[in-house]
Amino acid sequence: MEKIILTRKELYDLVWSKTVAALLRKFDIKNSELRKILKEMNIPTPEMGHWQRIQYGKPVEIQLLPDDFVGRDNITMTLRDIDSPFNKSPQKTLKESIIKETNLPVKVSQKLSKPDPLISEARESLMMRRSIHNSRYVGLNYDRYKGMAETKRSELRIRVSPGNVGRALRFFDAFIKLLRARQHDVIIKNDRTYAVFEEEKFEISLKERFFRTKSSDSWQRLEYQPSGILVFKLESYPYKEWKDGQRLIEDRLTDILAWLELYAKKQKQERLYYEEQRKIHEEKERIEREIKARKEKEIRNFRKLVKDANQWQQVQIIRSYISYVENKALEFGVLSDELRKWIDWSKQKADWYDPVKKKKILY
Repeated sequence: MEKIILTRKELYDLVWSKTVAALLRKFDIKNSELRKILKEMNIPTPEMGHWQRIQYGKPVEIQLLPDDFVGRDNITMTLRDIDSPFNKSPQKTLKESIIKETNLPVKVSQKLSKPDPLISEARESLMMRRSIHNSRYVGLNYDRYKGMAETKRSELRIRVSPGNVGRALRFFDAFIKLLRARQHDVIIKNDRTYAVFEEEKFEISLKERFFRTKSSDSWQRLEYQPSGILVFKLESYPYKEWKDGQRLIEDRLTDILAWLELYAKKQKQERLYYEEQRKIHEEKERIEREIKARKEKEIRNFRKLVKDANQWQQVQIIRSYISYVENKALEFGVLSDELRKWIDWSKQKADWYDPVKKKKILY
């Protein structure tokens, strides 16, 4: 890697003309190392929010380079290789790896050859130049699109002007073949078209953009005229689209695939993370429920213990009373049959009320 020598003043100028992120892309150095060098060379750095203020055209304060400095006046910096992965976005890196796989069909052919079965089904509908009234928007006021070529509900979601049918079929055919070559898929489910990446899927469509014009027969009615611009769109979140511009969508196959693969990976990671968090949360709730149930059981058991103890104490009082009555009756010789019956009945009731005997704890 190429090395350059920067004076203290040159490094100061760079720090105040480029963000730290830009400097880290330019030089082969870590953020902590750069901060250490700036501190050693007594080079002031922009405060937080400095670059945002510049972005929105607000005034900023630039600190002057201090003159009172003792130490080295220059530093040797290593320039990063322009092709270093550090300087490339994940999407660009993935795109390049896809292009390098020589066996992948990354080009849209000029002629439809050996079309995928899904393309063969769609072609018949598109060639018939089906009216929108016979297709997806039955019952809605979409007669302004009448005459457009559109697929049936159970087919790939395509709606273009008759002149763009060939382009649409060739692009979608190449897209399907590229996805399947990368172990992905395109499926039709519940009248919707999906690009599938393992368990992640995105609803997709290929449509032609329209220009809105006033109807010639009604000033309140708008008509939509085809623009010739094809748009490949994600119909569900995150609602992204790729359209004809400086580059046609035929030349953006690898851009689309790289973005979808990276987003599917991110979505999978998030899904797995939230599934794990859900399991952790459910386990936490289960433990909390068990602890709560144990506490409630302990409280119930303790309350029952207190109740039984009080009840047992009452039984002892009853038995003492029965014994006292019986002894006094014997002492005074007044133990009649009627009193004996009362004593027997009372002892039975005491036994019945005794929580120990009732539960047969000691037997």
